[in-house]
Amino acid sequence: MQKVKIITDSSCDLDIDYLNEIGVEMSPLVTILEDGDFLDRVEITPGEFYKKLKNIKKLPTTSQSTPASFYKLFKEAIDNDMEVVCIAFSSKLSGTYQSAIIAKEMLNNDERVEVIDSLAASVGQGLIVEKAAFMAREGKNKDEIINEVIRMRGKMEHIIGVGSLDMLKLGGRISASQAVIGNLLSVKPILHFVDGAIFPLDKTRGKKGLIKKLIQILEEKGEDIKSNRIGISYSEDLEFARELENEIKEKLGIDNILISEIGSVIGSHVGPSTIALFFIRK
Repeated sequence: MQKVKIITDSSCDLDIDYLNEIGVEMSPLVTILEDGDFLDRVEITPGEFYKKLKNIKKLPTTSQSTPASFYKLFKEAIDNDMEVVCIAFSSKLSGTYQSAIIAKEMLNNDERVEVIDSLAASVGQGLIVEKAAFMAREGKNKDEIINEVIRMRGKMEHIIGVGSLDMLKLGGRISASQAVIGNLLSVKPILHFVDGAIFPLDKTRGKKGLIKKLIQILEEKGEDIKSNRIGISYSEDLEFARELENEIKEKLGIDNILISEIGSVIGSHVGPSTIALFFIRK
C-alpha cells in the first residue's frame, strides 16, 4: 500500500485525469469571471476558459485555494493511515501555500503532513508533483520525497513566452500603445522565474523566433537534458506546443517531454497563445 499521499493545487496545470492516474489529490484555486466564480479545472476547463476570454470586457481575477479545501484532503489521507507531502503554488504569486499551512495548523501541526512552497507554477510545479507521485508509488518514504522536491525546486527553470499583449495591457502591465505596436510587430516578451517570482528575461518576434530562443535557452542552461524530464505548457494553441516539442526532439534529441494546457488561473494572467518551457537547470 502507498504510504505517502501527494497533494497539490490546480496551478500545477496538470489535467485532473492525469493527476488521478498518478495518485495525486488537487485543491483548486478560483477564477473570477464576469459570469461567476469557477473552481479551476473542476468547474471550468481550460478550453471553456479560453472560449469565455474572447468575449470579456473585464480582466479575470483569481483567488487562492482555501484552508478548508486543503484540510479536507489532508484529513482524508491521515484517516487512511497515510502521510502527506503537499506541494503548493509559489508563495511569491499566491496565498495558496499559506492556506495549506493554515490547514496543517487546523490539524494541530500534525507531523505526518509536510507543506512545501514549490516556488514554481504551471508545469514547472507539475514536474515536481509528478516526480513526487512517482516516488510515492515506488514506495519511497516521506523524507526521501521531500528531499527530492526541495532539490528540484531549487533548479526548476521557467521560461515563458507570453502570447497575449492584450492581457498584459488589460492588467496594466503595459500601455495600450505598447500593446498595439507589439502586436503589429509580433513581439513576444519572454519572462522567467527567480526564486518563485516573475521577471522579464528577453523578447523576440513571432512564433519561429520564440521557438528558436526557447531551444537556445534550454541547450545553454539545461542540466542533462536528454535524461531529465522537460515540460511544456501552452494556452489554447496546442499546435504551437507540438511545434516546439518537435523542434526540441529534432534538434536536441530529447524525447522525455510532458505537455499540458495552462488552466484558467495561470491563463488569467498570461492569456491565450502563451507557451512555456520548464527544465532542470545546471
